Amino acid sequence: MDIEKVINEAAKAFMLAYLSDGVRKQPSDFDRDIINSDGEVDFLFGEPNWNGTPFFYALGELIKEGKVKFEKDEKGEYWYWI
Repeated sequence: MDIEKVINEAAKAFMLAYLSDGVRKQPSDFDRDIINSDGEVDFLFGEPNWNGTPFFYALGELIKEGKVKFEKDEKGEYWYWI
């Protein structure tokens, strides 16, 4: 069993379910919703960031596969949706 593949497939399934609500999301939504970070710096452990998780790579694969759409708006902010 390739544990990395299992984790990646689970992360992809989660991201599809997470984005299936029809609401466009930003990376700050992922921080809050996926790793429960409210943006406050934790001086003991550092500020958590969702792109340090398997979900970041799963999102990239889903975009590459055409299952998730994204755009960068005029303010330079990224948005993701299905």
